[in-house]
Amino acid sequence: MGRTANGHPGYPFVSLRSGIRWPSNPLSALPVLSSSQERPHSGQSGPTPTRSLGRSERVASDQDLAASVGAVAPWLANPGGYTRPVLKFGVVALGVTDVQRAAEFWSAALGYQLREDGFGGWANVLTSPGETGTAIALQLSQTPPAAHPRLHFDLHVSDVNEQEAEAARLVSLGARRVDWDSYPEDPDFVVLEDPDGNRFCIVDLSHEHR
Repeated sequence: MGRTANGHPGYPFVSLRSGIRWPSNPLSALPVLSSSQERPHSGQSGPTPTRSLGRSERVASDQDLAASVGAVAPWLANPGGYTRPVLKFGVVALGVTDVQRAAEFWSAALGYQLREDGFGGWANVLTSPGETGTAIALQLSQTPPAAHPRLHFDLHVSDVNEQEAEAARLVSLGARRVDWDSYPEDPDFVVLEDPDGNRFCIVDLSHEHR
């Protein structure tokens, strides 16, 4: 048996990588407080008279309980013991009907490279040079693409000239311009779709919103 940070007997503490020490069984750090105890008295069949805690004892017990709860509260809220999120963005899975065609289009569009080594559990993954950008996993799908997709790519350019030049380049690679029915009055984006019909935007970052 070890002792908890507030002096209560408990299980030995476990030191995590963060440097924070939690008891391996944090609930053991909570004291069991009772204002009375009932035990069979020797030679008697019923309980013995009980004794209530005095005021000073109650105050001390309340303080001990508060300290114990404070010690284990972080563990109760986060039983894994993590002090920060450990998730990181992996890939965006893009449904396509022709994996080779999609790989050729998006590789040329973004300057990505095709990985076929099972990265992230996918057979075909497009990654940026140095793998600093968002990876795209190509998933064979027969589901028709949505006209108003809830998830889409936004590709950024520095100004309107780059926007038009890149739109024309992607069209030459097999993309199509979309007659989008939801353009605002002064849009900062143009809508295209890839050879599979997946819609995406090219966004002008220099656009001033009015």
